[in-house]
Amino acid sequence: MAAKPFKSAIGFVDWNTAVIASGAKVRAKRVETITERALEHVERVVADHLVGSGADSKFQVRLRLYAGWHSGTTPSDYLQGIASVTEGYARRARLYREDRVIFLGGHDGLQPGNRLALVPRRLAPRHDVHLLDTLRYRDGVQHEKMTDTALAVDLLGLAHRKAADRYIVVSDDDDMLPGIFAAEATGADARMLSRPDMISRFMAHAKDLVHTYESVGT
Repeated sequence: MAAKPFKSAIGFVDWNTAVIASGAKVRAKRVETITERALEHVERVVADHLVGSGADSKFQVRLRLYAGWHSGTTPSDYLQGIASVTEGYARRARLYREDRVIFLGGHDGLQPGNRLALVPRRLAPRHDVHLLDTLRYRDGVQHEKMTDTALAVDLLGLAHRKAADRYIVVSDDDDMLPGIFAAEATGADARMLSRPDMISRFMAHAKDLVHTYESVGT
C-alpha cells in the first residue's frame, strides 16, 4: 500500500507568546537558548494539535514568526537569536508524534515576519525586509508595532492562495481573531492555539476556532 502523502501546514507564531509560554526567559539567559526552547515549545503544541485533530494524516510544517524584530534599524535580541539558530535548525531532525509531523528546516521552514510572505516590493533599502522600527520604547517600556497586522496580512494572503492545508496561529492575543474569522470565510482550515487562562470569555462563540494547550511556563 502506498504511503499517504504529507499535508502541509503553516504556523503563524506570536513570538512573545512562545517565549513566555515556554518558560524560556525564566530558565535561560542566553538568547540562543531562549530561542531554542521557545521553538521546541511551539513545535510541541503545534504537533499535538495537528495529530489530535488530523485523524491519521501526516504533516509538513513551516513556521512564520512575528515580533518586534528591529528597534529602528537595529536587530533585536530575539532576531539575533533566530539568526543564530536557523542553520542548526536546518540540520536538526524534528519529528514528532511517531514521525507524523515534520518541521521543515532552514530559511524555508523558519521565517521572521519582518518580510511579508506575498509582497515582492517595498523592501527597505539595505535591509531586505518590509518592516523596520517594529520595537519601540515609550517611558522605558517596549512596545511592538505592526506585528499583529503583519501576521493577519500573511495569514489572509496565504489562505487566499491556498498555500497550505492547515493554518495555525499560536498566540494568547485575541487581536488575532479577526484574521482567523476572515481566513475561515475564505474556506481555509484556520485555528488559533492559546493558553486556557488567556482566552476572553466574550469569545465563546468562537471556541471551535480557538484550541487550548497547557503552558510549561510560569
